[in-house]
Amino acid sequence: MTIKKSKIHSLLKAKNNSRLLESYTHVLWSEFIGDFKNSLKAQSITVQFSELIDQNIEHNYCAGTYAEMMEIPLKKLIQEIKQTENKTPCKFITEKVIEKAKDKLLNTKDTSQMIAYQLGFDDPYYFIKYFKKQTKLTPTQFRTQNSAT
Repeated sequence: MTIKKSKIHSLLKAKNNSRLLESYTHVLWSEFIGDFKNSLKAQSITVQFSELIDQNIEHNYCAGTYAEMMEIPLKKLIQEIKQTENKTPCKFITEKVIEKAKDKLLNTKDTSQMIAYQLGFDDPYYFIKYFKKQTKLTPTQFRTQNSAT
C-alpha cells in the first residue's frame, strides 16, 4: 500500500498527468471495491456459519458438515472464518458450544449430564473434560463460581 501511495504522490506532483492520474485512481477504487465486496462476502459466510451452529448445536457437527450444508468447499469456509474471526472453524464451533454450555449452566438447573446430552455429547464425562479443557473449570465449578448468591 505504501508503494501505491508513493506512486500517487509522484503523479500528483507531475504536471499534465491528469489522464494517468485518473486512470490510476480508477484502478485503486476498483481494487478497494473488490476488497470490500470480498470482505462483505466473508462476513456473510461467517454469519450463516454462526447461525447454522446455533440451529444445530445439539448435533455436534464438524466444520465439514457445515460447509456441506452451506454448499461451499471446506477450504473456502476455513479461509473466510480465518479472515473474519482470526480462528479456525473448529475453534469457532468450540467457542459457540462452550458459550451455550455456560449459558445453560448459569440460567437453568439442568445437570452437567443433561447439558452434555443437549449439546450433542454422547458421554457426559467427555463433556466435563471438554469443558474443563476450554475453561480450566469443571461445569460444576463454573456454575458455583458464577452463580448469583
